Order: sequence, then structure tokens, then C-alpha cells
Amino acid sequence: MRLITRSFDNIPPEDQGYTVYAISTTKPQRYRDVTILWLFVPTYDAQIEYNKTKDSNKLNERMITILKHRASAIEDWVKSNSNAKICLVCWENLASCHRKLVADAIREAGEKAGVSVIVDIG
Repeated sequence: MRLITRSFDNIPPEDQGYTVYAISTTKPQRYRDVTILWLFVPTYDAQIEYNKTKDSNKLNERMITILKHRASAIEDWVKSNSNAKICLVCWENLASCHRKLVADAIREAGEKAGVSVIVDIG
């Protein structure tokens, strides 16, 4: 699997062959056709708390727990996308986004499943 993460402002051109998924609860109107990949989206409670506090450290702590609970489903997803080129997009800049945590969870699932996962976090 070839995995890249980007903000909505930096989605790769279509000719690069990536399937693009949002990992946010909402998306810009111009990307209304992008599918939300709910497996990697923060829970409603975690998102509401973040929207109120803008505390990215707290969100990251919660996301680590959320992703651990979803580990089996993530491993299944990695297996079913083992040969895919995927771009996961979100709103936040990299410093305050959960993209790195999601990429780490996907990389770990790939190791468990015996699937090579090449990651470019941006």
C-alpha cells in the first residue's frame, strides 16, 4: 500500500492515481464527492471537545485510544487495500492533526498483516 496524508488544500492531482478519502467529520463543499472514511474519523464526543477547546494534545490522546479500539477493523482495511494508492485528507495543519496517528495505526496494522505500507505524511 502507498499511503499519503494531506490537508484539503494539498490533495494530489488525479493523474497520480490516489483514491482520496476524508478522515474528518466534514469536508469542504468543493470536495463533496470525496468519501469520508469513518474508520479514521474522531468520535463525535472527541470532535466536539476539540472544537470547543482546540486542544490538539487532548484530541491526540483520545485518538490513540480510539484507534487502538479499532485496530482489528484497521487491519482488515489494510489487507483489503494492500495494493492501493490512498490519500487521507483532513482540515487541520499537520502540527495539530490526527493524520500522523492514523498513518501510524495503518503502518502498525500493515506490519501485523504482513502488508507493506509506504507512508508519506504531509
